[in-house]
Amino acid sequence: MRAWPTTLRRGWNSASSLWVLLSVSGCQQVAQLIGEDRPIVYVDIRERDPALAGLVPRPAIEAAMKEVLKDLPGYSFRNAKPGEVAHQIALVVEQVTERTADPNAGSKHGSTNLIRSLGVSLELFATGGDRRRYFAEALAVKEVPRAEPLEGLVMDAVQKAGLELRLALELEKEDDQKIVELLKSDDASRRGRAIRIAGERKLKDARPNLELILKNNDEAEATVLQVIGALVQIGDPAAVSALIDCGRERGQAYQSQIIFAVGQLGGKEAQAYLFTLESGHPDPTVRGVASEALKELEARAK
Repeated sequence: MRAWPTTLRRGWNSASSLWVLLSVSGCQQVAQLIGEDRPIVYVDIRERDPALAGLVPRPAIEAAMKEVLKDLPGYSFRNAKPGEVAHQIALVVEQVTERTADPNAGSKHGSTNLIRSLGVSLELFATGGDRRRYFAEALAVKEVPRAEPLEGLVMDAVQKAGLELRLALELEKEDDQKIVELLKSDDASRRGRAIRIAGERKLKDARPNLELILKNNDEAEATVLQVIGALVQIGDPAAVSALIDCGRERGQAYQSQIIFAVGQLGGKEAQAYLFTLESGHPDPTVRGVASEALKELEARAK
């Protein structure tokens, strides 16, 4: 048993400390199984926007974080020993929403219920030496009676983010070929994490599988945008054709992101595409974005 230092913020100008006891035996057992035991010495809980302060019960978040820390492989919540790299984990409340349930949208009890959502993110990082950072986020949505407390929703959101963080730690150990293969996975979480890692590692071999995702018109918008970002990180101009095709198929919603991506990747095909948009696209906004992207591309080519 040991204390848990937690920063509580009410706005951004002040902070106070809260001490919460945590049993770490579960986390230590998992760590021992895989031969690692990195120390997490500090947990930070805060709101992305000061306006969210106080909306989510702090004890509920702390209880949920205890469960996450018990099952985080390779890490223990403890003091760092001499020579060890200390780690911190931050939980950020990203959004909190609440609205009356719509009986026409399938709600069983209509306006007597609420639709609540809670979005959170987790980031695990070293305080010195080892600079690896692991990020996860989750959104929990539930229809609940008006009088129901938030504790259940909080536990759902934080545990979902915890599972994503565990997945990030697991896949970080996989080799490049495995990451490329996971881009075809039917598991949305594993595929999404593989997209992120492919971009971070700049895996050129991932480009064909990333392009296949772009060609699937049933893909969610968030996934498509994530793939576009990964292709920009990888930086292979050979992806320009697939991005241009994606823009034609998917239309206006993705246009600005695709124009930016094409400009960043560069090459003759990218230059010709941006010039065509700048010169003849009927939407002045698109012409303006293309013009800026073309100027940046040409400036880098000098």
